[in-house]
Order: sequence, then C-alpha cells, then structure tokens
Amino acid sequence: VYASGCTGLSKLDAPNAKSVYARGCTGLSKLDAPNADYVYASDCTGLSLDDINAPIIAKTKTFIEADLVPLLKAGGRFDEVMKPEHWTCNDWNNCPMAAAFGVDGLEGIPSEWREKARFFIARFDSGLIRREMVQETN
Repeated sequence: VYASGCTGLSKLDAPNAKSVYARGCTGLSKLDAPNADYVYASDCTGLSLDDINAPIIAKTKTFIEADLVPLLKAGGRFDEVMKPEHWTCNDWNNCPMAAAFGVDGLEGIPSEWREKARFFIARFDSGLIRREMVQETN
C-alpha cells in the first residue's frame, strides 16, 4: 500500500498488504496491516507504535525496551547521540548510529553491535523509532 502524503487519511486498513508506505500521513492515527512485513511511517505525527497493528511492531517494541539504550551507549557517546540534530537526519553524516559510535558507516560499528545497529537503522529510517522513545533505564 502506498499512501504517502495522505494528510486527510485518519485510518488505514490494509489486511492483505505485505508492505505499507505511509510517509507524511500526518492525520493518520490508526494503521491496521496485520500481514505487513514492512511499515514506513516517517513523519506520521499522529501515529504511535500502539496505533499500528503489524508484525514488526512487537519486535520494535521489544528492541526499544531491551536494546535501544544499551546500543546507544555502546560507543561511549550517549550524551552526543541524544542531541536532537542526530535524530532529524537520514544519512550517515549525522545519524544516531554515526553519533553513537563515531563512524561513517555500518562497517565501522563493532561486530557485536552491528546486527542491533542494522535493526535500529531500518526502524529509525522508517519512523518507528524516535528520540522521545529513549528511556535511560539501563
């Protein structure tokens, strides 16, 4: 389902969709895509993880609860990575993983963190992980 920029769309029911691309759907407040392996919801300001029914959401929530803070702290630059400017980009010049590890590509991240970084990048790029979700509890 391609619904990018549908600012008047408040609910999207896509029971058979394998992927949903809903970038910039600022009015979207409910997304039901129980068979979608991929959800891109960047800039959907009215949509939270709790408003999305898709398989990737449970994995994303688990990642946020268990792995997000340890990953962001792994490079010893947590204060730097939490600066807002690292959360408003979408490339390696200034993204959260670049800031967290002081690198300019995935290959620069230590191997023990690379898979978690890859997961983070995919969810961050698709708008499913945002700065305000970081809870420093670990």
